[in-house]
Amino acid sequence: KTRRLKVSHAFHSPRMDAMLDDFRRVVERLSFAPPSIDLVSNVTGKVADAEVCSPEYWVRHVRAAVRFADGVRALEAQGVTTFLEVGPDGVLAAMTQDCLAEWAEPDAAPVVVPVLRKGRPEAVALTMALARLHVHGSVVDWQSAFHGLETTRVDLPTYPFQRQRYWIEKSADTAGIDAGIRDEVDAWFWQAVEREDLESLARTLDVDDEATLGAVLPALS
Repeated sequence: KTRRLKVSHAFHSPRMDAMLDDFRRVVERLSFAPPSIDLVSNVTGKVADAEVCSPEYWVRHVRAAVRFADGVRALEAQGVTTFLEVGPDGVLAAMTQDCLAEWAEPDAAPVVVPVLRKGRPEAVALTMALARLHVHGSVVDWQSAFHGLETTRVDLPTYPFQRQRYWIEKSADTAGIDAGIRDEVDAWFWQAVEREDLESLARTLDVDDEATLGAVLPALS
C-alpha cells in the first residue's frame, strides 16, 4: 500500500539539486551559533557537532537522506525516555515507536507523545499530551499551561496506582460448563427454526411481532 505525500517538493531527493546553489547563497548570509542543548542530526543520525554551524551542513540537509531511525536510536542510547512530536499530527510519533527497541517490561518503555492530532481540537490534544507526559514522570508547568484560565487543583489518593488486573479468570471446569450450556441453547434454537415455531422463538428472543420474525425465518433456515 502506498500513499502520495502531501508536500510541495520532493525533499531529500535529486529533485532538489536545481535549488542547492541558490539555497547555499542564502544560508551563507546567516549567522550560526552552537546549539544550547544536545542535538541529534537527521543527516548523520548521531549527536551533532560543530558542523551544524556551517552553511554546507544545511545544504546537505535539504538533499541528503533522512537518518530518522538512526537518530531515534542515538537518542535512546543517550538515555532519552520521553519523545515529544511538535507538529500538526502524530505521524513521526508512530514512526518513532517503530524505531525503538523492544522492552521486556512495557511499563518501562519510552513514551512517545504527539502534541497535536488530526481531527482533534488543538486545546484538547495539547492538554492530553501534557497529561501523558505528566503521568510518565515529566515535569509540566501547569501554571503556564493554564495561564489565564480558572482551574482548580484536585487531590488524588495518596497511594500509587499499581496498574494490576483483578479480573477473575475462568477455570477449565467452568469454561466447559458454559460451553455446554451454549451448545444446548444453540441446538434448541436451530431446532425451533427448523420447526418454524414462531411462538417459541418470539418468546425466547423477546420479540413481540411474530410477523416480523416470520419474515426473517426463511433466511435463517
